Amino acid sequence: MQYPGDLFEHLRAFEIVAGLVERQERAAFTRAAQRLSLDVSVLRRRMRTLEAFVGAPLLAGHGAALSVTAQGAEVVGAARRAVALAEGLRVGRPPRQRFRLACTGTFLSEILPPLLRRLRGEFPELELRVARRGSHACLSMLREDELDMAIVRSETRPVGVSSAFVGKDRFFVATAKRSKLATVKKLTKEALAKEPLIGYTLPSATMKRVNSVLEPLGSTAWIEVQGKTATLAYVAEGLGIAFVSALEGQVPSHPRVLVRDVTSLFPPSSFWLVWKRASLMPWESAFAAALQRS
Repeated sequence: MQYPGDLFEHLRAFEIVAGLVERQERAAFTRAAQRLSLDVSVLRRRMRTLEAFVGAPLLAGHGAALSVTAQGAEVVGAARRAVALAEGLRVGRPPRQRFRLACTGTFLSEILPPLLRRLRGEFPELELRVARRGSHACLSMLREDELDMAIVRSETRPVGVSSAFVGKDRFFVATAKRSKLATVKKLTKEALAKEPLIGYTLPSATMKRVNSVLEPLGSTAWIEVQGKTATLAYVAEGLGIAFVSALEGQVPSHPRVLVRDVTSLFPPSSFWLVWKRASLMPWESAFAAALQRS
């Protein structure tokens, strides 16, 4: 069946509409029509033509309740690939493949390097943009379409986004090997609350987790540092204790620091891979699968 019109232009129009709908933007058709320099009635006609060709609704609902259907998610994925290919052909080079990712420091330094190396091997033209951000910032950037994916820490499955469970984290306290606390066989929250605390800049998910338990017990004084390496360096000098989180099997280490698991003393937490769009690009799907296997 020959398409009754310009299929590429109609796919490009649907990609823009679907993107606005996925981000829950108001007046998606009006904004998409403005971006395409079309009348809204023309844009709606293009969408009806595309739906008739596909043989199923691509969008459902009206106004603020407008959503992309399951069939629409498949079509928008194809539309994005077609647009990316066309852009690459236009400039005489392979299509531009951009992957914007943000995550906590735990993943950035310990988990991602080999995964991203393999991903680049599978998609040589992939343009990587990776940033270290806290969970709250990641979710905010994702909703504003500033990211394609993010890895966040949360006690429960994040709401308002698509997500995949990555793994539970373990919570460790780091003490100098020569400190008195290092000789205590069983650590308690009360004992930890008496020690000077070395922590990360607020708002830090780790610090919020620590403070929720230790502040009611009188823990107040702490030294503010940036990054796990600096934190452990301060601990090694006997200036206080610090808390670090890691995936199961990833135990932080330092030659002059004793690291002990205190997960049971603090609220449970898990890591989640999150994204906003209804359909994933091939490299995003590959990354998600590799991350869940790691």
